[in-house]
Amino acid sequence: MAGRHIRPRQGAAVCTWFPLLFLPLLGCKSEEPGKAEPEIIEDDGDLIHLEEQEWDTANPLDCKSVTLKINGRSPEGTADPVVGDHWMVRMYCDGIVLLGANRLFFEPPELATVDDINTDADFLAPGEGSMTMQSGNERMTVNITVLEAP
Repeated sequence: MAGRHIRPRQGAAVCTWFPLLFLPLLGCKSEEPGKAEPEIIEDDGDLIHLEEQEWDTANPLDCKSVTLKINGRSPEGTADPVVGDHWMVRMYCDGIVLLGANRLFFEPPELATVDDINTDADFLAPGEGSMTMQSGNERMTVNITVLEAP
């Protein structure tokens, strides 16, 4: 019987069996050397126990010298602020800046505003007071006199 025969396209057969090549890979787990599964330790509801670390974790209690710098200088080497001045206040542990939970505040608070993100201050009003910088459990207070702008 003569007639028309429909032949599938050349790529059609490839499309049906090509995805099947990857089927065995879906259920396989790679066993790479040196990759260990994390160990789960039963703790009866206590906190997760971590393995001992072999390096220093930069414990603030290990600080030998805690210092404060205003615009890169020590408080003793910094002139009294003038209304309109901007100070960048940072606390250091053995020469390394302390990051994280830092707080800068003034007493009375009307002397300056403190940036929401950094420990930077802008002086607003003349008067005497104190500036306190706290980083973790370390705290330093400096007496200041804010001068009237010339």
